[in-house]
Amino acid sequence: MLENYIERNISRKVYLCEQLFEFQEIDIEYIAKMLGVTMPTVLHDLESITECLEYCIEDIKREKHIYRVIFKHGIELSELTQFLYGQSYFLKFLSYYFRGQFTSTELSDLEFISLSKVYTIKKTVLDFFKANSYLRNKQIIIPEFDVRNLLLSLVRYINWEGYENKNHQVIDACHQLIDFVETHFFKRRYSEEDRFLIVRGIEIAIGRKEYPLYFDEEDKKSAEKKPLFHIVSQGLAEQKEHLDIQEEDVYYIFSLFNTRNYTNENMELLKKDFEVVYTSFIENTPCLHELIEKIVTRIDKNCKNDFI
Repeated sequence: MLENYIERNISRKVYLCEQLFEFQEIDIEYIAKMLGVTMPTVLHDLESITECLEYCIEDIKREKHIYRVIFKHGIELSELTQFLYGQSYFLKFLSYYFRGQFTSTELSDLEFISLSKVYTIKKTVLDFFKANSYLRNKQIIIPEFDVRNLLLSLVRYINWEGYENKNHQVIDACHQLIDFVETHFFKRRYSEEDRFLIVRGIEIAIGRKEYPLYFDEEDKKSAEKKPLFHIVSQGLAEQKEHLDIQEEDVYYIFSLFNTRNYTNENMELLKKDFEVVYTSFIENTPCLHELIEKIVTRIDKNCKNDFI
């Protein structure tokens, strides 16, 4: 939900960087047409990217409309995109808001920019709050679950460091929880990036223990029907000594696992995992079940078991 408010030039640079990272080259003319901008704009973006990411780049070449960039071995894409997203005033101001630094004079001093520019950027942040119903009667009220999701988004976008926990026992407990879920839920494996986001999410939960967290009873009942929820609950019970969280946090931490990508090298276990997910999310979701029935009727073929 943040991406629509990030400055266009920043989003464009991130996209170009992602393309270069994956393909090592870009056709400037083609990309300009696709993005709906001029070739000089794309070229300026590319030059800006290579200048600010110079320490990560092995080689740069340009041949007519083809721009080639080779990044140094071992550089992660997230390292590059976080640096570029870090130039977004919108994301900076949002992070300042959660640090309690949101007066115009503070922001002007922090970023060394004029008050008129501060007002423009603050308006964008407030527009974002308003669009998500966080701004009511001139007061900003953000539900705790949304606060945590926004903070985790800032972690992903700009490597926001708030609520980082320096206690090694806490960090070890977080990783043991992830290991427990991986072991007991069809041997699924989370990438280093997804493990990092789960750990940061738990750190945020610990750091915000004093802020009440609420979930609708219907959402809680829905979560409790998922096998993953019970595995997360068991894992948390084993780490209770080191993870000082609210009672409702079991639902929040379940959501951390439930929204992360994972892999599985065992096809048989992956199939079983898929069957559980299919039953939990497809068959037990009325609107999706109705969609399946409509498609089956429309194509006149019973493909329910092979729908995906």
